[in-house]
Amino acid sequence: PEDMTNVDLAVCSFGQGNTLTPLQMINAYCAAINGGYVLQPFVVDRIVDEDGNVVKKNERTVKRQVVSEDTSEKMRDALERVVTDSDGGNVYIKGYSIGGKSGTSQRLSLTSDKDEDQEYAASYVCFTPAYDPEIILLVMADMPNKEKAYYGSQVAVPTARNILTEVLP
Repeated sequence: PEDMTNVDLAVCSFGQGNTLTPLQMINAYCAAINGGYVLQPFVVDRIVDEDGNVVKKNERTVKRQVVSEDTSEKMRDALERVVTDSDGGNVYIKGYSIGGKSGTSQRLSLTSDKDEDQEYAASYVCFTPAYDPEIILLVMADMPNKEKAYYGSQVAVPTARNILTEVLP
């Protein structure tokens, strides 16, 4: 926007001050790892009637390409290394190639600017197989108990690991 200050531009470079929905976050990750294509998101894959007949099937719809295939491949490789080369804080599950990244964001406080009143959102996005993603998962903890833990690697990763442990086999 035209009213952005130099400080706004600087903090936007590392994600501060940006607001997005979980669906937008998943869609952006998908574009980064699927070859660079922004796809039309769908909440459901298909609709079936009571007899199991498919009434409607949503097909893959490409909106535009935002990064090259080469850049997307590098992102998949880098995000897989985040999982395989990390000591804890990730969803490494033996026998599966998984890419992922945790996130911790500060929430905008409209009532206080004191550090002790700061609230957070903790997240983890992961996908598998890392080389040709079929599943993507976002776990987000909005305003976790910051007295215990509030980083995505501490709060969201264990839940993501539990989900994938059930889903992958």
